[in-house]
Formats: sequence, C-alpha cells, structure tokens
Amino acid sequence: MEEEELGLFDYLFIIWKRKVSIIVVILVCVLIGAFMALGGSDLYRAEVLVRIGKGQTTNIPTLLDEPQNLVTTLPIEYSGVIGNDCALLVGMISGTPLIRISVQGPERKKVKESLEKVTGLFVEAHRKRSEEIIESYRVLTRGIGKYIEANGEQMAQFGVSSKEVSGVNKKNSIDFRTDSDLWSERDSLIDLKRKSECKIFINSLRTNMTQTVGRIGDAVPVKPSILKYLIFAGMFGIAISIGMSFLIEYVQNAKKERKMLA
Repeated sequence: MEEEELGLFDYLFIIWKRKVSIIVVILVCVLIGAFMALGGSDLYRAEVLVRIGKGQTTNIPTLLDEPQNLVTTLPIEYSGVIGNDCALLVGMISGTPLIRISVQGPERKKVKESLEKVTGLFVEAHRKRSEEIIESYRVLTRGIGKYIEANGEQMAQFGVSSKEVSGVNKKNSIDFRTDSDLWSERDSLIDLKRKSECKIFINSLRTNMTQTVGRIGDAVPVKPSILKYLIFAGMFGIAISIGMSFLIEYVQNAKKERKMLA
C-alpha cells in the first residue's frame, strides 16, 4: 500500500486538531521563560567611552583604527584578559570617533577591574603607535633642516665659483651675492615652514591621542529583558508543540496501518 503525501491543508488540519495541546505546551514554555528571567542570577555591567586617536594629520584626518573594525576585533583580542565568566562588548557611536567598551559579568568588583584592565591595555597600545608616528615627524624635521643647510652651502659655493670664472665687475658681483642671499633666505623660509608644519602635526597628534572620555564608574546591575525571554520561550514552545503534534499523528497513523494489514 503506497503512502499518500500530506498537503498544506492536511498539516493545518493536524495543527487544528491538536490546538489544545499546542496551546498548553506554549503556555508552559512561556511560564518557564518568565521564571528564568525573574529568577536568574544577577549580572553587572561597567562601560566607558573611548575616543580613537589620529594616526596622521592630513587634510582628511585618519584614525588609528576604524570604530566599526574594533567592534569585531577588540573583543577577540582582549577576551583572554577578562576571563570566561565575563563578556566583553564593543559598540560604536555612529558618525564619531567614539566607541563604547562594556564588560558584563556576575561579580561587580571583577567587572569594573576587568574593564579598567582592557581599557588601559587598549589605550596604551594606541599611545605607543602615536608616539612612533610623532618620532617619525621629528626625524623628518631634523632631516629637512640638514638638507636645507647642506643645499644652502652648495648654492653659496656655486655662486663664488661662478663669480671667479666669469670675472664680472664689482656691480655684477654685488648682484650675484644678493641673489645668493635671496636664495639662502628663501631656503630658510621653506625650512621654517616645513618645521612649523611638522610641529603642528606633532601637537595635533599629542592632543588627539586615544583616551577615555570620562572615568569608569562602578558596575551597575543589569535587569534581564523579560520580553525577550518570553518571546524566545514562546517561539520555542510553538516549534516543540507543532513538532510533537506531527510526530504523534505519524505514530497513530502507522499503528492504524499495521492493524489494517494484520
């Protein structure tokens, strides 16, 4: 005897036929979910805002790290610092260089200490990167000064040699020295301008280093979301009750077929 395939209306009929059982199972699951939400262990959370520093100063400022990337990478990188009983969460403030670092766990004191440790390590790592960039600007500033100084000396020597070879008169030699002085003054101004720009870059980098915004306060209790528990429990109850209804219907039909064949 070939088995008949069940259609949509057959499934709906099974659900309607066992609607009482389905409703009972859903209600039981919802009650269990409410009990878990109200009777669960207390959790504490501490959080702080961190402003991401600049990696370099240009017409368009560049951050050391993009906030959207830190949302994923920071919890992975520092998960070992807080332990298995705490959770590290990172969120970004849209349109700003700010991120929110949070630690959640069952022990109030440990939650705050873990957040302080993670934030301290993260800020220190960024500050080291900023200091490396600042040092590169310092090297560049010193290099510019030496280059301009050497270039000025070469130009002055070239002027003297040209005067001796050409045998120009006194008036021309005075003009030439004047030109040489103008070139030297121009190079000095360029040197001063570039040095000033580098100093501005350095000051901007120091001012915009990664740092916390405000202080880390005490961990506060986190109230569980009863609605989320109830929704999850209700969805779980629907899935379980409907699956059980189909299973019971299948078993009953199989028993009837066996009796008919017997």
